[in-house]
Amino acid sequence: MAFRFAAVDDRLGERRPVEFAVRQADEAALSGMTSKTIRALPIGELLAAARRALSADRGATPGESKLRIVTPSAVRLPPFLEDARGRQPRDDKAYAGLAFEYALLVRDGDRTPAKTLADRHGGASGTWANRIAEARKRGLLTAVKSGEAGGGLSDKAIELVHPGWSSEDDARIDAEITEEE
Repeated sequence: MAFRFAAVDDRLGERRPVEFAVRQADEAALSGMTSKTIRALPIGELLAAARRALSADRGATPGESKLRIVTPSAVRLPPFLEDARGRQPRDDKAYAGLAFEYALLVRDGDRTPAKTLADRHGGASGTWANRIAEARKRGLLTAVKSGEAGGGLSDKAIELVHPGWSSEDDARIDAEITEEE
């Protein structure tokens, strides 16, 4: 995912987003992105992070950029990456972010997503497996056979990750796309 910013008239340092692009990382994958996948992206949060990084970069000297890449995981998983001491209980929205991460791993063919999450973010794979099971128990992931990786985001998860989304709108848009093809 990328944002392109352009200068605003003659105002020094002012930038506004002029382009937004989403590209599937694995173009050889059998399943392409759907409108449901794109609607689940936290675009507002990612745009805000890009703006913050851009404004931090303005004060840098040439060759010394303060701009850093923010991974989507860092946006979706903070409730699971913070120190556990004294943290508040995680709500459905926190688990929806985890469900989104999990669904992306499964869609990309990862057969051990809990281990992948542990390798990327620390902690034990069993802890991540328990968190994934809790997300499924809360109705944020579709059902699969016990002990198997799989399933996708439920409508409830998508509504939490992207407020304003509705399954009826998604079905209507998919039908319109099918008619045009």
